[in-house]
Amino acid sequence: MRKLFCSVAGKLALTLTVSAVLLIAALNLFPPYFARRLNRFSAENYLLALGDSISAFLSDEFGEEGGSQIAPLLENPNLRMLIADGSGLVIYDSQTEHNKAGRLFLSESFDKAASGQVTFTSDYRPGRAFYYALTRPLDIVPSGGRSMVLSLMYTDSRLAVEYADMRRALIYVSAFAVPFFAAAIAWLYRRLSASTRSLLNGMDEIQQGNFTQRISVRGDSEFTQLGQSLNAICETFAATDEQRRRFVSDASHELKTPLASIKLLSDSIIQTPNMSREEINDFLLDISNEIDRLTRISSRLLSLAKFDDVDQAALAEELNLSAVAATVCRMLTPLARASNCTIRHELAERVMLVANYDSVYQIFYNLVENSIKYSGKDKEVRVFLYVRDAQAHFIVDDDGDGIPPDDLKKIFDRFYRVDKARARATGGTGLGLSIVASAVRACGGSVEAMNRKSGGARFVVRFPLPDQSGDPADSVPAEQAPENGGETV
Repeated sequence: MRKLFCSVAGKLALTLTVSAVLLIAALNLFPPYFARRLNRFSAENYLLALGDSISAFLSDEFGEEGGSQIAPLLENPNLRMLIADGSGLVIYDSQTEHNKAGRLFLSESFDKAASGQVTFTSDYRPGRAFYYALTRPLDIVPSGGRSMVLSLMYTDSRLAVEYADMRRALIYVSAFAVPFFAAAIAWLYRRLSASTRSLLNGMDEIQQGNFTQRISVRGDSEFTQLGQSLNAICETFAATDEQRRRFVSDASHELKTPLASIKLLSDSIIQTPNMSREEINDFLLDISNEIDRLTRISSRLLSLAKFDDVDQAALAEELNLSAVAATVCRMLTPLARASNCTIRHELAERVMLVANYDSVYQIFYNLVENSIKYSGKDKEVRVFLYVRDAQAHFIVDDDGDGIPPDDLKKIFDRFYRVDKARARATGGTGLGLSIVASAVRACGGSVEAMNRKSGGARFVVRFPLPDQSGDPADSVPAEQAPENGGETV
């Protein structure tokens, strides 16, 4: 029971139940109460006004003929008038039946009236009538010196019947409202309990690491919105968890391959006793190459972790993209010469950007290096940097075989390689372009890969620039921009 009322649904159901009980009680108490008060107030005013009229009408000499003088004031058949002297003897009774004339009229209200006070009393007999009585002194002094007292009694049976009908109608309404409120509260309690239970069960599953759990909450309430938000969070967690699992699996696979090669080469040296020095050197060279590959994979994995964990904004500084691009082209010139490849660049003189220098350098370096490796011998890699539409555009073109259309959307995934055999031959790890994508996002930019109609691939990086970050002379009209020269598809 305590657990029931500790829940949100239980507390709300209890609150609604108490509210319904109070509402029904108020419905049965306040209308009858105010109706009786209003009736009493009306009757009191009526009798007071009538008493004043009678007192003014009566003469100082009150005799038996006085009854005929005041009879016109008593047209209401439900009204009865008694007049008594100071000793309590009734000297006039307007009612013929059960006439009290000549009898003593002794009561607490008579004593108060004889002392100059006005009293008003009321009574209700359920289903029969309302009874009202006004007792007051008369402003007359008869010749005998007696103090006169007037008592007016009013009976309203019609109003009593209407009052009883109203009470009965309220009871009927309450009898109908009780099951209605009970059913409504029970329905609301079940709905809220089901919604909260669904949310709690879903959150328990999420807490246990089951990110495939989806919360089903119907309607348009806040619970539905909360369930939709939790489902969206689950989808994000599931995607992140799947990416993490895939990353661990791919990383394990990539690290296992060179380790297996090193193990095989080492065992071959150990198990071959008469191996020549030249053969040993060849095996050791292969082991060294595999170790270099392991080093590259580890280094690039650390680079990815850095972009995921480090606050790039805290390391941002104002830098000249043109200078960074020129440095990258110069550093990669020996690699290009080794492949009989040339690097041609067209760079704006001054393009300023607030970003992390290492991130921008890594972006430019990986893209140019990738194009050199996949461009082929006796080819050319072209690098462009210019400003257009408040953005810095860094473009790298190569003369290679291009990228298959189905691979364009996957080219920036971790460990993804278009040609795995060729990637291994060139020392690729499948992480270079993934590092580029992470670094570009960290700098607030965008990166895109596409094929050129004349052959080869193109990579376009765009960085949003602050106002006046580049020299207007470095801006390139749209018709002269490389990506608008009719080359891309």
